[in-house]
Amino acid sequence: MIHPISRLKEIRSLKIRAMVEHLMLEGHEARFVDQPWSAIDAMWVYFSIPLDIESLRIKFELSDQFTYHENTDPKSGTERGLIDQETMEGIMGLLN
Repeated sequence: MIHPISRLKEIRSLKIRAMVEHLMLEGHEARFVDQPWSAIDAMWVYFSIPLDIESLRIKFELSDQFTYHENTDPKSGTERGLIDQETMEGIMGLLN
């Protein structure tokens, strides 16, 4: 079985990859790296912490190309993060 972290090199969005590397250097472990659901063909990286979206926007000088995403449905799994609209790749954390 391929460890999910080995899939990080497949991320095409340089900004998503930079944010993931930053969080990992801070000691946070990516718990899932893969397609979030079958209808989307892009890598999403999930962390078991709430992401400070505004700090990430500032630190990585994110343009409007990076859109805010929030899912509050407990059945499918709550999450909050950013999606690169060019690649549809995302970085997600806990809702709270």
